[in-house]
Amino acid sequence: MTRAKTTKLVKPPDDAVLSGHIRRQAGDHATRRFLRSLPAFRVVSDLPDRLRQLLDRLERAENGQGSRG
Repeated sequence: MTRAKTTKLVKPPDDAVLSGHIRRQAGDHATRRFLRSLPAFRVVSDLPDRLRQLLDRLERAENGQGSRG
């Protein structure tokens, strides 16, 4: 009989450690360079009226100003 290999469970990092990792990666030069290369997502001004109305409705709903209480 052979013995099955057991894998050691790795404890997930706590919030402070995880936030530190994220902060370091976000501040990394390569990450900043990559993010600067992404296009800026803006709503174009020549949207059809129906799409503009839907976007306005979505924005009101996200801000908690929807027509339903």
